[in-house]
Amino acid sequence: MVIEAERDLCRNVWGESTVIVEGSRITNIARYGRRAVALVSRSADYGRTWQAAAASNMSMATSKPYAGVLSTGECYLVCTTTADTGGGRAPLTIALSRPGELLFSRVLQIRSAICEQSAGVSAAGVDLSYPYVVKHSGHLYIGYTHKSHTANELAVVPISSLQGGL
Repeated sequence: MVIEAERDLCRNVWGESTVIVEGSRITNIARYGRRAVALVSRSADYGRTWQAAAASNMSMATSKPYAGVLSTGECYLVCTTTADTGGGRAPLTIALSRPGELLFSRVLQIRSAICEQSAGVSAAGVDLSYPYVVKHSGHLYIGYTHKSHTANELAVVPISSLQGGL
């Protein structure tokens, strides 16, 4: 299945995307190479047909995102979703919806660019990207890398801590 992009987006559209599956409703969130915003497309029929991908109003670094649904019913998106990075890939964040909703209503920081507690890269220009998430025993295990692949890191986040912030 090919998800077409709106006509004015045909340049600089990347295949790096993630999906949120809620029964027959699937939402694809994709990287946009031209601006630091998320591209969004939806299907209401298990992915058989799709709306054209369109620029959203959510800031998102031009990097691969990772999304899913927590056991609490909240949707999540891991990448850099802050509006003031100019497309930079730090800090690494998790955007969360309210239970049962798809719209993200809050963003929490997982890791900042400068992190003295990390054995990984700690610098103003750090590039935290390519996240992957596994849910297990009440925790999110969030693996990510520095773009140059000089460091790979794992954040272990209790799902219960997302209620009050990290």
